[in-house]
Amino acid sequence: MTPCVAKSIARSLEACKPSWETKCLLKDSRRQDSTGDPSDFQEGPSYMCPEVAYGFKFEEFLKLGWTNVEKVWLDGNFLKGGIPENIADLWPKLKSLDLYDNDMEGPIPASLARLDFVKLQLNGNNFSGTIPTGVVNMLHKNHMVLGLASNPHLEGCAPRGHDEVADTRLHACHEEEL
Repeated sequence: MTPCVAKSIARSLEACKPSWETKCLLKDSRRQDSTGDPSDFQEGPSYMCPEVAYGFKFEEFLKLGWTNVEKVWLDGNFLKGGIPENIADLWPKLKSLDLYDNDMEGPIPASLARLDFVKLQLNGNNFSGTIPTGVVNMLHKNHMVLGLASNPHLEGCAPRGHDEVADTRLHACHEEEL
């Protein structure tokens, strides 16, 4: 059986980029060794290609007027721009936001702390600035998944146990920072 990625490998992957899991050698939430060969993972490594992606600004989704949205998973779609500060006003019921592996940038809005998240995945973008204290404190209140890795310009503190985030400038919080 030929993995699905091998069928399309003949075309150039120049414009494509490996998914966050493939770059970080993760699959099924476990670290695995990868040579880049399709047989390394069950379905081969994942690649994202712009010709099959949305590639527009994330804020366009917020303009749709959907106020009852609870789960938004848009990972790997070449989305641009930032997360608008008014996201908590427009999507007040949001519990899961998965934007990892896009081309998003800018600060992480403090308004995210007003939402009752179970999952907030922002890995593999280019978010910058200091992570808001309220967002950091969500880890104390909620049992939530928070993904921040591979945002090289993101800085600030994270609670112990969450502070070793690859390819960021996060450090362990001191009591006065919380």
